Order: sequence, then structure tokens, then C-alpha cells
Amino acid sequence: MSKEEVKEEMADTKSAPEEEVTPPSNEKDLNMSEGEEGKSDEVEETPEERIAELEASVEEEKNKALRAQAEMMNFRKRLEKEKSGWHASSVKSTISPLLDPLDNLERALEAAQEKTDNPAEQLNGLIDGVKMVSQQFQEILSQKKITCIDPKGELFDPNEHEAYGQVETDEVEDGHVAMVFRKGYKIGDQLIRTATVQVAKKPQPKEE
Repeated sequence: MSKEEVKEEMADTKSAPEEEVTPPSNEKDLNMSEGEEGKSDEVEETPEERIAELEASVEEEKNKALRAQAEMMNFRKRLEKEKSGWHASSVKSTISPLLDPLDNLERALEAAQEKTDNPAEQLNGLIDGVKMVSQQFQEILSQKKITCIDPKGELFDPNEHEAYGQVETDEVEDGHVAMVFRKGYKIGDQLIRTATVQVAKKPQPKEE
């Protein structure tokens, strides 16, 4: 081949247009292509495998419920134990101050039962002992901020007094407390026990 023919062939090769590769028309086509390839790789789950998964899930929820129930039972036990402790502590703080007066009362009764050649002195000793016990009880009530309701001569108050009948008298004003059968007690504004009383009533004029 001559030099002129070679040059002509090379010129024809350069002038020929290069073949272009057409990309996918858009991203959707690309995703569809990749999705189809992924579907081919997925393994379909069998009914037995699905049932096993559901059973495992149910078992897990059952265990959670059992644990929650056990925790609630333990909480209730702790609460009952704490309540029992609070009750015992409350009773202890209330009863402890009463033990000394009780001891003194028992000693006074024992002394009163002893044989003696001087009954009058023995009786006076018993009276003094009982007075001392009463004074101790009054001090305990005062320490506990408990006040006594002794309403003799006061206007009858149905909120704090319980009427046990009426009595005609000029010694006490009409509608006032003529006699106290049982004293009442309260702590602050909270009533512990009403006072049982008899209410005075103005005497009716005698018929001539």
C-alpha cells in the first residue's frame, strides 16, 4: 500500500463518529433496575417461620407481664412492711409515756391492799398516789397538745357536747351546761371525744 493510500484510510477512521453509550433515561429507571435485581435476591418467608416469630413475640410479652406483676407484688409487700413499721412506731410513741403512770397506779393499789394498823393513813396514801398518777396523765396530754373539754357553765355546743338530758335549775342559765358526766378531748381543732353533759332548763312556774 502506498503512503497516499495509508493517509486516506487514517483520515477516514478519524472522521467516523464515535459510538455513544446511552445512560438510563432517569433515576426512576435506575432504581427500578436495582429493585428488580434486589427482589431476585430476597428469600420469601415461610408460614412456619412467621408462626415461630409470632410465638417468640408472644412469649416475650408474656415474660414482660410476669416481671411487671412480680414487681408490683414486691412493691405491695414493701408498702405493707413500711405501714406496719409506721403503726408500731406510732403506738410506741403513744404508749411509752403512759407506762410510768401505770406503774405508779399499780404501786398505789398494792399499798392500799396491805394490812395496816392505821387505815386512815393508808387511805390518804392511796389518795395521794392516785392524784400523782392523774397529774402525770395531765402532763402527757399537754405534751401531746391534747386539751380537755370541761364545759360546765358554758353555753351548750352541739359540735363538742353531747346532751344527756335536761335539768330544771336556776343555778345555771337556760341552755347552758349544768353538769358534766364525762369530759371531752381534742387535739388542735380535731375532736377526739365529745363531752357528755346535762343541759340546764329554766324552771317552769309553779301552778298555784
